[in-house]
Amino acid sequence: MFSMERVSNKDPEELLREISQNVCINDLEPPAFEVLPALKALKERVAAAGRCHYQAVSMSGRSASLVG
Repeated sequence: MFSMERVSNKDPEELLREISQNVCINDLEPPAFEVLPALKALKERVAAAGRCHYQAVSMSGRSASLVG
């Protein structure tokens, strides 16, 4: 379940500056993984399979789409 207490406190401007350093945060991932643990397992499989190709794997926004 989504909780404001678990939301990242990262400054959005700082994240934009660091994005080239592979900083990816999606505050909706943890609650989505709680509701659908298979989604977390899929993310881990995609990350492992794309280790040489992806610098990061993350959910796209609030959807269940994974991007590498």
